[in-house]
Amino acid sequence: MIKLEKGKISSGEFLILVIIFTIGGSILNVPALLVNLAKQDAWISYLITTLVSLCFVFLYNKLASIYPSKTYVEVNEKILGKWVGKVSALLFLFYILYLLSALLYEIGSFSTTQILVGTPIEMIMILFLLTCIIGVRLGLEVISRTALIFFPWIVFMLFMLFFWLPP
Repeated sequence: MIKLEKGKISSGEFLILVIIFTIGGSILNVPALLVNLAKQDAWISYLITTLVSLCFVFLYNKLASIYPSKTYVEVNEKILGKWVGKVSALLFLFYILYLLSALLYEIGSFSTTQILVGTPIEMIMILFLLTCIIGVRLGLEVISRTALIFFPWIVFMLFMLFFWLPP
């Protein structure tokens, strides 16, 4: 039987995790089609995406406060019923698996084309997977505290990127 971790993080730490994920996704997923269509107004889509993401953070925080001792799957079963809740949770887990595998490929692709040219993409992906496995093994609290430490550096690097972009 798998033992669930009982790590707790604050809503502020969760918010920082969401912000870091959004920043990373917006850098890795350069939406060329969107930028071609919206031109100088493409930043508005990022703003809307961030606001929608924050709405989901609010929703998940509300659900966590209403059902503090239940997992996501248990909350789904409680709200949607036994069978629909299980199917919904299973679809959500498959969606997360798909997103994570796509993100792992994008990290590998970005790293091999921009930073470590000539390095096999498999090696980059294995290194990132090992890092993720270590993070999962250490738990959510450690990941959250690490995100808190790196957050100012990430914001600084993002502002440097914006500063050095050509007009």
